[in-house]
Amino acid sequence: MTAALLIPLTGTPAHADGDAGGNTSGRTEIKMAPVKKITADAPKTADAPRNDGATGAHPKDVTCAVNQFTFDRTTSCYSGTGTIQFKDASTGQVNGTAQLAMTVNGKLDPRNRHKADYTAKVTLSRPTVPEGWLGQGAVSFKCATCRATGGGSQLLTPGTTRTYTFSVDSVGEELNTDDWGQRLNITFPRYTPVNLETIAGKVRCDNTPYVSPQKDGGCVFPQYTPTWQVSVSDGRVAEVAWHIDWAQRNLQHPWGAPHKGYPLHRTMDPALQEANRKVSCKGVPKPPADPDEPEKSCDEYPYAASYEGASRNLDYSCQFLNAKHNSKEGSLKKAWQNSQRVLEEDAFWVEVVKPAGAVAPPQPRGPVGCGSS
Repeated sequence: MTAALLIPLTGTPAHADGDAGGNTSGRTEIKMAPVKKITADAPKTADAPRNDGATGAHPKDVTCAVNQFTFDRTTSCYSGTGTIQFKDASTGQVNGTAQLAMTVNGKLDPRNRHKADYTAKVTLSRPTVPEGWLGQGAVSFKCATCRATGGGSQLLTPGTTRTYTFSVDSVGEELNTDDWGQRLNITFPRYTPVNLETIAGKVRCDNTPYVSPQKDGGCVFPQYTPTWQVSVSDGRVAEVAWHIDWAQRNLQHPWGAPHKGYPLHRTMDPALQEANRKVSCKGVPKPPADPDEPEKSCDEYPYAASYEGASRNLDYSCQFLNAKHNSKEGSLKKAWQNSQRVLEEDAFWVEVVKPAGAVAPPQPRGPVGCGSS
């Protein structure tokens, strides 16, 4: 998946005629290195999900290497480097250079659209002209539908990292998508200012009913497809996990399996969910009750609460399995989707977490004619 996020633009003089207030004998330009954009798909743990169904939390914020932009559903990290050139205003000859490094860390709150935090760090180093020791750097936040406080201007002492913090409020109460970014303006004596803009891509904020029980809604990076994890080691949902594992390996398509080309898409439409269940489970005879085994209920995959459900996709599986496991996995998944703001038609992956050496139990003897099972 690609996403145009935090793209550094070439710095340009603040005045096209090379005059910055009549005190300028040169102009500054900046050339930024290419930035690689990647998604933050952290490796899973040995035998347990990274996230909890009640919170959907990641273990830590994403990090990034130099000249890299990395993001997940709610956090981002940008690191960019560039060379500032000090040029003679009349001849264009390069009088000297300085090195610039800028990092930006963003953290959205999926449960409060009025509470996002960004931190920008700017380091100027190795200036080769005297003016390069007197740079002043101002960082501001840019967006169309948000309010940001913080930032400001600081002296860019060479070799010293300056930190700028922002608190960002997504105004309004409806769903909106906006470009969030930062603007860096550096001024040097006798040279025109140099500008650098970063574009934070599409930040989506909403107050969708049922997804937002809190009045404050929340924000996410919608370009990132989140992953729901269900573990065969979790005694609450193990039978469901093994069913999904079987389905992803045996159906015609590996529905939901991370990064294999067939994501699921959430539906909150009760009519579509009921239609999916009607095709997959209703009318299928339930196995006789066994007093020595837990009560069973019909579990279908892909989920009934997805657009890939049985009424729209005949490549499905259903099994009668532990009713408590079935119910618990459904409630945990829904809480996770809400915590990650997986809205109507949003894509998501389903990852079955299996410890090394885990052996699947004998598959339940389900009814004949249940999808491809």
